[in-house]
Amino acid sequence: MRGLKLLGKEFATIMTSKKILIPIIAVLFIPVLYAGMFLWAFWDPYDQLDDLPVAVVNLDKGVVYNGKPVEAGKELVDNLKENTGFKWEFVSEKTAKKGMDDRKYYMTIRIPKDFSENTTTLLDANPKKSKLEFIPNESLNFLSSQIGGSAIEKIKGEVSTSVTKTYAETMFDSLKDVSKGFADGSEGAGKIHDGTGELKDGSGKVTDGLNTLNSKTGEMQTGVGKLLDGSQKIAGGLVQFVDPK
Repeated sequence: MRGLKLLGKEFATIMTSKKILIPIIAVLFIPVLYAGMFLWAFWDPYDQLDDLPVAVVNLDKGVVYNGKPVEAGKELVDNLKENTGFKWEFVSEKTAKKGMDDRKYYMTIRIPKDFSENTTTLLDANPKKSKLEFIPNESLNFLSSQIGGSAIEKIKGEVSTSVTKTYAETMFDSLKDVSKGFADGSEGAGKIHDGTGELKDGSGKVTDGLNTLNSKTGEMQTGVGKLLDGSQKIAGGLVQFVDPK
């Protein structure tokens, strides 16, 4: 009983003495501060993915297809620049490696040198897949590593959309040129036909040929739209995400 009285007396002394009370409150507040910071860090880490720095390295060499330069890697970069889902940083391979070592980037996306070349195989019997390399930065803390690992799936989805758009735009431009070539051929044939009015026996055959060519040209132009729609579906399965490790 005497011990309880002494304890109560000590508490009363502490409560009335600011010099003792303030340090005690400060010490008690430290665990609360740490707990609050921990909860804040885990509260909704995926809500700030647009602040997650991701390095994009474009090694694509580009090719010439049907007489026109194709730079699918550059087009993919342009499409990603319009995507605000992440903090994309378009850098060289050397800068990306240094940034990963310095823990500046959570991951690196590498566009291979044959990206454009593979893009032009979309209409081939056996189209080649474009392998985009995803390199997560495992040297970051556990939380960052977990966010980065989960964010890869979201990035894959957004990059796939950009790749599909790039494939479709590239092939549509090429098909548009082919269609224009048919139209120019039809126009040239028409001029030839105008000069064959005196060749009565051959004019019928030329006219029939022109009608057929015009018909095929129309079918070609109509088919461009259908092929573009199909290429968007096909291109979605032509991207392979790999970890180079």
